[in-house]
Amino acid sequence: MPLQVLAAKRIKWGVVIDAYLTDVARIGARYSAMAFSDRAGLIGDGETVATPPAKAVAEQQGFVLLRSNSGRDHYVVVNWLEADEASAHASQ
Repeated sequence: MPLQVLAAKRIKWGVVIDAYLTDVARIGARYSAMAFSDRAGLIGDGETVATPPAKAVAEQQGFVLLRSNSGRDHYVVVNWLEADEASAHASQ
């Protein structure tokens, strides 16, 4: 498991995290990424996933919390695939 994921897992987010995402790219209202620590246990560490439509709702220590539009799912962005993604999401 990447060290950055372990660092993100130590943060108290105040919600249950469904997965930690690395190499994240935004595609419309969804995000494509490699997932780690899938809460449901259905996705293996490092598998590629696409989130349901979601938006950034918080940031701590450089990590970004995403909440699905339904409000039922929460994901932590560990790192962005493109460097300019971080600044784009911070301004939303």
